[in-house]
Amino acid sequence: MKALEGFRSFPFQKFPPLLSAIAYGSAAFPQAGRKAGEMLDLLLVLPRGGRGIGGSQWTAASGAVHWHEANLDMNPGHYRSFVAKVGGGERVGQVQRWRRPKVWFNPNVEIPMGGQAEGRKTIRGRLCKYGVTTLEDLESDLTSWDDLYLAGRLHKPVEIFVPPSDPRTASADFADLSSLGKKIEFNRLCAVGHSTE
Repeated sequence: MKALEGFRSFPFQKFPPLLSAIAYGSAAFPQAGRKAGEMLDLLLVLPRGGRGIGGSQWTAASGAVHWHEANLDMNPGHYRSFVAKVGGGERVGQVQRWRRPKVWFNPNVEIPMGGQAEGRKTIRGRLCKYGVTTLEDLESDLTSWDDLYLAGRLHKPVEIFVPPSDPRTASADFADLSSLGKKIEFNRLCAVGHSTE
């Protein structure tokens, strides 16, 4: 199965700090009978609480607020126009963490993704829907199936993109990514076990 044909990287530099970006769904893994160019589904995972933007410290709750504030400054077109009127990034982060499934989606966003086209590097815009969640909330749903909302999206094959490592957080990020990868695989195996019962 060939994932994200033509795409080799995620533009982490266009976003505030992320632990990873996870592509999932039929646009990430083309299937027979599905047309190319469908909206790509992504899950953007914020670093574990304590490692924030510009070296600031944060919890899972404050991390979502800080991340959305920074992302709204960097990418205002990713958010609906009403967001600025109802409190901006602070309100988005609060809403994300207020109720389950603890994810905020920005749909219909064009994201430039690097790729290869006949040997020469190209940058293309890809129509995406991306959800933002904290590592803590994703791990919770992957291990306990509290909502099965995030975990359910990751029951099928996924493509995990990892940003270039920051020397200040590289070992902690590696440990978190390793743990996350194992939890995603365990989640997928549990789903297979449930479907055969």
